[in-house]
Amino acid sequence: MLARTLGRTLILLFSLALIIQAFLLWNGTGRAAWTRYHNPVLAPAPGDDDNGFADLFAGTGLDDERGPLEANDNRFALGLFPSTYPWALWDRHIVSFATLAGPAALIALITFAGPLRRGMRKRKARRKAREVKKQQAGDSKGI
Repeated sequence: MLARTLGRTLILLFSLALIIQAFLLWNGTGRAAWTRYHNPVLAPAPGDDDNGFADLFAGTGLDDERGPLEANDNRFALGLFPSTYPWALWDRHIVSFATLAGPAALIALITFAGPLRRGMRKRKARRKAREVKKQQAGDSKGI
């Protein structure tokens, strides 16, 4: 019994540690909705200025209402969800908060679902036994 309790406690601790680590990684890389990686094609070439597209469209008036164009955020960011479809198991874009923390949460839930269900059955059996005792006590008084 002690080994079972210790095992369940360790599973809970390791699952929580994995979920917390995935959350911290997601938070630390920018809280993106989808996982993205650095793309060398989109990286500015050495010697380019920071404006990039803004210089190309400066005279057109495109950025008058909306403001200047946003810079491309070309770096790794762990997303909440995978950024690939159809999902290939060995694709690097499958990594996300959901695919890291999801299995850990599922394992913890499955580990504790049995004891919770078993506990509910025991309480139900105890309640039924009390009712039977009350009925038997009432029947014996009536005789």
